[in-house]
This record gives sequence, C-alpha cells and structure tokens, in this order.
Amino acid sequence: MMEAPTRLSCPACGKYFKVKKYNPKSRVSCPECKGPLVDPVGPTPKLFQESPGGGWEIPARLGRYKIGAEIARGGMGVVYKGEQEDLHRPIAIKMMLPHLAADAEHVHRFMREARAAAKLKHPNIVTIHEIGDYRNVPFFTMDFVDGKGLDDIANAGPVPLKRTAEIVRDTARAVHYAHSNGIIHRDIKPGNILIDKATGTPRITDFGLAKDLDARSMLSVTGEVLGTPSYMSPEQAQGLNKELDRRTDIYSLGVVLYRLLAGRVPFEGNTYADTIYKLVHHEVVDPTKLNKSVPSDLSAIVLRAMEKNPAERYATADELADDLQRYLSGEPVIATRPGAAKKLKRKLQKNKIATSIVAAVAAAAVLIVAVMYFVLKKSELDLIEANLKVPEMKLSAVGALMEGLADGRFDKEKARALKLANGALPAGADARTRDLVLGALERHPKLDGFRDTITSWMGEDAPRIMRIFAARKDREAVRAVTPYLKTGLPKETKLAALQFCQAVPDAAEYYGIGILMTDREVGEQARAAMQSQYVNKVVSIFSPAGASVGGALSELGSATAKHNKEIDDLLNPSGAPAGPKDSVEFAIVKLGSTDSRERLQAAVELGTHKDARGREPLLKALADSDAAVADVAGLSLGDIGLADAESKVSALLKDPRPSVRRAATIALGRAAAKSSKVALEEAFKIEKDERVKDALIDAMGRVR
Repeated sequence: MMEAPTRLSCPACGKYFKVKKYNPKSRVSCPECKGPLVDPVGPTPKLFQESPGGGWEIPARLGRYKIGAEIARGGMGVVYKGEQEDLHRPIAIKMMLPHLAADAEHVHRFMREARAAAKLKHPNIVTIHEIGDYRNVPFFTMDFVDGKGLDDIANAGPVPLKRTAEIVRDTARAVHYAHSNGIIHRDIKPGNILIDKATGTPRITDFGLAKDLDARSMLSVTGEVLGTPSYMSPEQAQGLNKELDRRTDIYSLGVVLYRLLAGRVPFEGNTYADTIYKLVHHEVVDPTKLNKSVPSDLSAIVLRAMEKNPAERYATADELADDLQRYLSGEPVIATRPGAAKKLKRKLQKNKIATSIVAAVAAAAVLIVAVMYFVLKKSELDLIEANLKVPEMKLSAVGALMEGLADGRFDKEKARALKLANGALPAGADARTRDLVLGALERHPKLDGFRDTITSWMGEDAPRIMRIFAARKDREAVRAVTPYLKTGLPKETKLAALQFCQAVPDAAEYYGIGILMTDREVGEQARAAMQSQYVNKVVSIFSPAGASVGGALSELGSATAKHNKEIDDLLNPSGAPAGPKDSVEFAIVKLGSTDSRERLQAAVELGTHKDARGREPLLKALADSDAAVADVAGLSLGDIGLADAESKVSALLKDPRPSVRRAATIALGRAAAKSSKVALEEAFKIEKDERVKDALIDAMGRVR
C-alpha cells in the first residue's frame, strides 16, 4: 500500500505543498522561496496577527531571512532585526504596517523609499538589498546598523564640537552623493541618522519622503506639507513641494548642526501650525547666544546653511562639508556672519510697518509712506491703508492688520480695521495671503469678523477652515460646512466636517452625518459625531422617554401632546389604554415613516439603544428604498446582535438588489458573526457591484 504524501506549509509564502516520503528530521525547502517547509499541525504562523498586547506578531522567517526582534517603528512601517542565513550576516527588515498595505498611495510611498535608497551605494547611507512582499504586504531588507540614532545621542547630553562637525560633515558628503544621483531626501533629521557603535560612522536612513529628480511625476503635489516641522526648510513648510531642490536638504543639515550646538531646535511651537509659522516668519537666534562655547566660525556655517532665501545658502551639500572641514583643519571658513546692514534689514522686516518700506520697489510709494509716518504723523492704520494700495506692500499690510486686530492695537478703530482687512481679501486671494490670514486665525481663536471672507476660500483650504470654525464653535458656519458631509471627498475634508459637527451640534447636519456613517473611511467618526450631535442633543427633546427625564416635554406644549397622541394611536389601534412608552418604541414607529430622514434617524436611535426589540424592524429596513437608511440599519442591526436572525440576513446576500446585499453584508460584518464567514466568502466570489464588494472585504476582515 502506497504511503500518502505529507502536506507541508511555507510560513513565508503561505502556500502548501505535498511531499512524498517526508522525514520530520530532515529539512525540506520551499520550491519558491527556498525557506523551510513545516508540518502544519497546530496553528500556522500568520504575518501581522494582532497580539493581546496590541503589537504585531510575524513569522519566524521570510524565505531566506530569519526574523528577530522589533528595533524601530514609524508611521509607515516596522523595522526588525534579522539574519540572512545563506550569507550568515545580520540585516534589518522593514515591513509596511498591514492596515496601510491596502492603500495604493501608502504602498507607492513605501516602495518609493525602497527604490530611492536602492539606487544609492555609499558608506554613509544605509544600503537596500532586496525588495519584496509577503501576502501583499511590502517589505525590504537593508544593512543592519548596530548603534543609536543621533537624536538619542543628542538627548543624552552635549556632543563635543569637533565630533559634531565631523558627523554633519560626513552626513553632508552622503547627502551630496544622493543629490548627484538625483535624490533629495526631504526629511533629514537626527532620528534618520544612525551612528555605528563600533566605528562612529553616521549612516542616513529612511528615504520615505525622497524626491526623485529624474521622475516625471511626484506623489506629493503643491500644498501638501511633508516632513518633520522643526527640520523643514521654509519653502518645504509652505508646501511648495514642486519647487524644492537640493538646498532644502542643506537647510535641514543646518538645523541638525544647530540642534547639536545649541541643544535645541531653532523653531518649536506649541502646535504644528505654530512651529510652521515661526519657521517661515521668525529669524534664527544665533547659536552663540544659547551656547557661548560655540565658535563664531561654526555659528557662521549654521546661519548660512539656514538662510531663509535658498539662493543665499550653500549651493551644494559638498560646499557645506568643505566649510566644516576647514573649521576642523583650523582654516578660515567661507561663511560669514550677517553684517550690520543685513541685521538692520532683518529687524526692519520684523516690524510690520517698516516691512512695507523695505519691500517697496517703487520710489514714489516709499516716499509717500515715509512722509505719512514720519512727517504727517498719521496713525498706523492710516499707513496700513496706504500700503494696501501698493501691490508690493499689500501682503505685509494684511499681516499688520491681522496682528493688530489680534493684540488689541486697533480696538478703538476695530470696525475700520476689519473693513480694510476683509476688503483686501477677495475670494480669489493668492495662497500666501490665505495662509497668512488662516495662520493668524488659528493662533488667535477669538479673532472674529472673517467668517464670510474665509468661507469664500472653501476649496483646497476647506479642511483647515472647518477646523478654525470648530475651534471657535461658530454656529453661523453650519451652512458652509454641511455641503462637505458627503462621500466622494478627500478623507481629511470629511474628517474636518465631522469634527465641526461634534463641536457645533445642529439638527441641520444629521442627515449628512448619517450618510457618512456608511463611508468606509470615516464611518466610525461619523457614528461618534451622530452620537454627540443628534442622539445626545436633539433626540431627548422629541423622545417621550427622554423628555420625561429632562422636563423638555412640558416645554413643547400642546403641539407635543398632540404628536404623542398620534403615536399612541399608532401603537394601540384597538383603542386600548396606552401602556408605558419608551424611546425604542418611538423609534420603531418612526422607522415606518414615509420621510427617509425620519427613517434614518430612527435606525440610528435603535442602534444606540441596542434593544432586542429593534432587531426585526431593522431586519426589514435592510431592504429600505433609501440606500443610506438600509446601510445604517445594517450597522445598527449588527450592534444589537443577530441572534436567530443570522440566517435571514445571510440569505439577503443573494438578493437581486445591490443595496440590500450591501446592507446585509454590513450587518454581518458589524456583528462579527464568525458563522457567516463561508456565506460572505461565497458571496464575494460572485459579487459584481464594487460598493458591495468593498463591504464584503470589510466584513470578511471582521469575522476572521
């Protein structure tokens, strides 16, 4: 009798193979990845299986790579120490976070890091060896650097001046090499510079934001601020990504040098926006004022690398490295500290009035301003009004208006100042003007009088503007925000709209929130917003149960009494005495309304109460003519629990109407009914509708 083949599995590939005459004591390699096959008795290791502690467990190996402990974690991926067994060498393995692997943009960015770094072979750059994926989760292998990040070293205490100059010099050489190969890093910071413990060699890593100068297109477009705020160049902080060149990395190298010399970064605010504002608008404090031991030559090098104007920085990273080498060799450096004229110009630019004078290119305009201020002794507001009429001065004048309104300087003429400011801010205001005004409103939440103006800028700036409205709890902005409570918009925009709804609850918003509760990207946030916006704030007024507790029913008067009488008649058609009513029964009645908004509202309420009495009504509502009502009914039914209704819901997966199939899928996924796994998988195989397929994917992920 012939012995049956043994079925073995590959932990790396996730595939199974039949092996004849299997000997458990011998090694059998995977035909595809050459890793060892194992006997699948017991649980097969799974990649990224969530552990009780909230981390991620991975298999013991990926093909020829043996995986060890986690050594770093970032926003995109996790880095593990490993070993390449065929060469017996330590390596590092960076794997993308599993929840990001389904997003094409994140995968693009992750793979861009690997491909950018793979082009570079330099002793001060971490080398990439191999790029691959495991069950559609990308990973790449790279040199393992046994050491610490420069940020950890700097945080432990001061770094000697000579050592500081050597580290930044060597890093600058590597950056120049990357630039010569068409790669801009765009996120140079101490955390991305590893210091080898044995040799002290700095090694640059994490090219996740790298820009390939040879590529025809960019993932990041103008307006998206990428990088670490305190280490960004001013042009990068303003989102001018298409205008970035090699000099943005030179600025970041200057900040790294500044951090090591001064013991702190040059610009740091209480918020992200505050840091960006300071970086763009404030001048760098000379590091010698923070650390008197810093020599003037090193200070001059830092200040030149960190010039606001890219044209005034070192032209290449190699020039920066050369100047650091001159310092180390005791030779005069090329960089010079700002002279008296340059310092005077900067001081004038910091003064909102004098900024206009310095910025003007028309001699006549300068003369008018000087005469008004110094001879005619006009007020600051008079001067600003004159500056608004000169194109070269307008931006500075708007900035002076915003700051003056914020600090109270114009309180006596506030109406005039507001009129001037709003008159200078048309709907088509340029990006720099919009950024200046919105930045001021973010820093000064009590600054009022610009609602109509900034509402006209809703577009690319919509998320930022809605967050400003939310911080101010501006109820008058409800009409401007509600159009953004719909699917199909960028995730950031939808989240900002929901944030506003939670800050400013209003009944006019609840239908739009209900629609977003079915949105795959922001569904959970929409449910939280509905809870605070409608259930907690509005329902209690109209619900008999809620009103009896809060006393709101008596305030509604005869109209409410009449309405409740109608409800009693519906619940008791026989005319029998009305029994005690509660909000669940009230919601069940509303679920039969002819008004889709009423039905949507009722479906939300039943899910909130999680009362078993709502199960059958919600089951029927899965076939509602309004797809939004059907989807919300599915969510609420899943929250209540399916109990003996699971088979009925599963049967709806074969309904000819896509909206019904989607609603049923949502209910099964929400309930996480593992017994429905087979039904969901079978439905997925034959499903053609993309929205239903998306819901099936989500549901299958929940029930596994």
